[in-house]
Amino acid sequence: AYTILGEYLPNFFYLDKAWVESKVKELEKLEDKAWFTFIVGYFYSSKVYDNLFVLMRQHYERALRYDFEGGRAQELLAQHIAIGYLRDQDDLVNDGLICKFLQTAKPETIERFIGFIWMQRINKDETDLGETPELAEKKKHWLQVITPRIIKLWQYIFENYQKTQKWDKKFEKVNSELVNLSVFLPELNETNIKWILFPIASLDSFMGASFLIEYLKDLKDKGDINKDPEFLKRNATYLAEIWSVMLEKFAPDFDLDNVQAILSFINTHQPELARKIFN
Repeated sequence: AYTILGEYLPNFFYLDKAWVESKVKELEKLEDKAWFTFIVGYFYSSKVYDNLFVLMRQHYERALRYDFEGGRAQELLAQHIAIGYLRDQDDLVNDGLICKFLQTAKPETIERFIGFIWMQRINKDETDLGETPELAEKKKHWLQVITPRIIKLWQYIFENYQKTQKWDKKFEKVNSELVNLSVFLPELNETNIKWILFPIASLDSFMGASFLIEYLKDLKDKGDINKDPEFLKRNATYLAEIWSVMLEKFAPDFDLDNVQAILSFINTHQPELARKIFN
């Protein structure tokens, strides 16, 4: 019964908001076994609703303390917290759910959490279909709402966990996954270049490196020539630094078109740095 209640909670909320508000409060006092069936049912409901996310706050708090022993429930909890944050229903404050999640979650759960954040990007397959009103609206929301919050999250993780070395060797795959968030950067700058450089040494798969190289290729031309006439030269400097650090780990021999585009760009705008790379 509790599983069904959790799974269909959005439907019940639509039918009788006051009853659900009272019931959710009452269910906070359930013993663990019964509460587990309720929260798992809720996690498996079709989507996350803003009003229910706020209403379920104490249950999310309890879920963060509960040992789900891995599995799908733990992953769905991470997704709910990610969605709540991206929709501005939660924030990077001491008592925020997302902060508590980062403090307590296991490395593999945080890795999947970052992967879920990364999946919120606009795929090339979508843009290849041509511009539609729906895609234009999605791009607008993506640029104005989603992207700034993801960048803010990445900076928070860097400042509080990576730079402070709170994450040990067990978090290497998390560091690797974070590199993929480069897809959300509007341009390279002296701040976010540090976020990219830090985890490069932790790249442990060609897939991760492949995505990073693709995103760097796209970032090389990003900037405003009216605000900064030298931005191409500056971008070439950043890319040369990233490439030099990357070469200490491995020499990319895949996605050669993207590799060539990056190296050609560096050679055009910073030939001296390019010569150092080639040597």
